[in-house]
Amino acid sequence: MSDDGLRAAVEKMRADGQPAEAIRTFERAYAELRAGAAGTLPDAELEPLRGVPSAGALDAAPDPAALDRTVVIKLNGGLGTTMGMSGPKSLVEARDGLSFLDVIARQTLACASATGSGCRSCS
Repeated sequence: MSDDGLRAAVEKMRADGQPAEAIRTFERAYAELRAGAAGTLPDAELEPLRGVPSAGALDAAPDPAALDRTVVIKLNGGLGTTMGMSGPKSLVEARDGLSFLDVIARQTLACASATGSGCRSCS
């Protein structure tokens, strides 16, 4: 890790049209790694979340106003290179010719339809 390496990476990101905030975030992470940060949290620092109500304890009818302010984030992992894959795992067939990404998209659209909330990225 060097200043030249950072400069080259930043130039490549700018040439690719990456947003300034993404470049600043990369530069911060690069500096932290150079300073010795591991980039991970040790298991000893993690604590389980306690007091989470069970699904059965929640109201059956969701608040539409809250749903309009809700964001769904799905983390699908990396490329699966350790499993010998060359493409994104989210494109692997999950069931009946549908990829994991197809299933996730259908779940999101079904939720929006069932609750009457908008799917701003889809509508």
